[in-house]
Amino acid sequence: MKIMIALPLAILVGAWLLSGDPRASSQSQAVSNSVETKLKPISTLARARGRASFTISPAGQAGIIQDLRVPVSPVETDQDLRSEARERAVRSIPLADVPAALNLLLNRADPATVELRDLLVRRWAEEDPTAAATWVGVLTNESDSRALLGQVAIAWANIDLGAAINWLCGLQEGENKNATVLTLAYEAARTEPFTALRLATGLPASHERDELLAHAISQWAATDSVTAAAWADKVPDPILRQRLVASVAIQMAEHDGPAAATLVATTLEKGEEQNRAAVSVAQRWAQKAPEAVASWVSQFPEATQDAALQSLLAVWTVQNPEAAQNWLHAAGLPLAKPVK
Repeated sequence: MKIMIALPLAILVGAWLLSGDPRASSQSQAVSNSVETKLKPISTLARARGRASFTISPAGQAGIIQDLRVPVSPVETDQDLRSEARERAVRSIPLADVPAALNLLLNRADPATVELRDLLVRRWAEEDPTAAATWVGVLTNESDSRALLGQVAIAWANIDLGAAINWLCGLQEGENKNATVLTLAYEAARTEPFTALRLATGLPASHERDELLAHAISQWAATDSVTAAAWADKVPDPILRQRLVASVAIQMAEHDGPAAATLVATTLEKGEEQNRAAVSVAQRWAQKAPEAVASWVSQFPEATQDAALQSLLAVWTVQNPEAAQNWLHAAGLPLAKPVK
């Protein structure tokens, strides 16, 4: 196998080195195109098949909530060209030779090799996720295994999310599994945010888990902010609950400023989280109704009011500087400095 793979791997490495120089992009294209064996593109059908539907009953949602009981304190660039060249180089290796190529790249920590290895595993997982996952699963180096499990998770989630979750369930408990769950859940959040929340709530409490929860519930709020807000408001841990409600309100402000404002004023407690949310909501709501935002922020304590007004005026003085100055004058506030 080493003899069989020598030529394709040499071509791959050559293209990889050439792609590091933007002036060599055309050369790397020629090298990649010289390989006779081409990878068949992934079929649209394969990407769409078997995507599971995770419709969870209210009782099921409540069960997930209980898992949170633990308190928790447009211009193309040279880099774009290099990335394209690297992708072409990776796909020039016949699929059957990918495992042998990966074996030759193990136990090397230089960034170029690590990136190459990640791309090869991702490409393999797009075509045969079970085989790629099996190969990664027997690696003894914890660092390599963790990174490559993440590549498998990303590829598999986009082919068959349900199968990817089933695979996750079979992984050995530990840090590698937790890291892979994080990666898969972020990928799932793009199209199935509640599934991402379901995955996240099974993780140990940590900063990374809470970041994932905030991201996933924000994605959910983009399509169903009322249900997302109700779910967030039932989270037992008060600190995490405030964080998630704030995430929902900020996302909600993109399409329903008044409802977002009400959520911030009535559900969030006075303090840093409410201040942050008020500022973000004011900034987004001001794009559509600056006068309404001006009236709303006057209800907050002075510190929050000042920060929210700055966000409002940063938008309003660009949209309609005369109206902004007239409002400031009527309110008896200092005239705003022009926004540069």
